[in-house]
Amino acid sequence: MIRKPAANNVVTFRPQRTAQASSAGRLDHRSISPKARRRRLVWLAIMCTFLVWFLVELIIQTGRISEAEAALAEKRAQISALQARQKQLREQIQRMQTDTYMEEMARKLGYTKDDQEELYLISNE
Repeated sequence: MIRKPAANNVVTFRPQRTAQASSAGRLDHRSISPKARRRRLVWLAIMCTFLVWFLVELIIQTGRISEAEAALAEKRAQISALQARQKQLREQIQRMQTDTYMEEMARKLGYTKDDQEELYLISNE
């Protein structure tokens, strides 16, 4: 059968305990056995060791990651410089394949295009 609550549902508060009563209340609790204390101490030591190891590894790996990111940024800069140089060389190759460039280079080296041109060489001696 279901119990019905009492008619007076009033919340009551316990009176505050004095220092003597509270210390006496603590003595009533069961004391922890030495084996349980030892187990807890071992568990605490293992957890502290694990936490220290974790933090050290975190710091080491963070340093390694930052070094790798710096190396990656350097390599990307090198790649962009090399790509710019490659673009210049491709443009130079395209320019070298034109007839006007070849004629200009022939004149610089002292070759004439046909018999109508005269070549004057000036020595620096």
